[in-house]
Amino acid sequence: MSQERITQSLQQHTDLLEGFLGKQGAELEQLAQALVETFHEGGRLFLLGSGQFAAIADLVASLFNFRLSLDRPQLPVVSLSHDPLLALALAREEQAGQYFSRQLRALGRRGDVVTALCGVPRDEAVEEALALARQNGNRVAVFFHGREEEYFGERPDHFFVLETESLACALEAALFCGRLTCELVEAELFGL
Repeated sequence: MSQERITQSLQQHTDLLEGFLGKQGAELEQLAQALVETFHEGGRLFLLGSGQFAAIADLVASLFNFRLSLDRPQLPVVSLSHDPLLALALAREEQAGQYFSRQLRALGRRGDVVTALCGVPRDEAVEEALALARQNGNRVAVFFHGREEEYFGERPDHFFVLETESLACALEAALFCGRLTCELVEAELFGL
């Protein structure tokens, strides 16, 4: 029974990634190229994750900050998903929707890229941060767990749908996309 479950899980993951890359692989390359241009111009990438995607945002930021394939300089990527004191203070004041936008106001500037990893149900903090990013003239990317028609906001510059019923598969796919994007950027910047 366990071997069958392993095979089934592997197939589900493979099907999701193959479908995603078949439909959206070119868009992922465009995002990577936009990040290369952003980094060349002194801009940064800000990652924000809603719910369990916060851990993925932190992990992806660490890939950019450390390395994948070679020793190289740190890339300017910041996850906005790991400040529990700010989250608690805002929640206490019933301002949880400002969690990401407050950080973007303090750290962000024109020319940055803001990428959200999120799903349904709607997340006020993600929506407010993406609205601020657009207002600031930032390029916006969204990795969305759900069906395309369920997306709750204005269409971002780069939109990726992780269409699966399984949150675990969506989290794995988001991490894979983050790693692959980092790999593409690293290869372009450092000649791999």
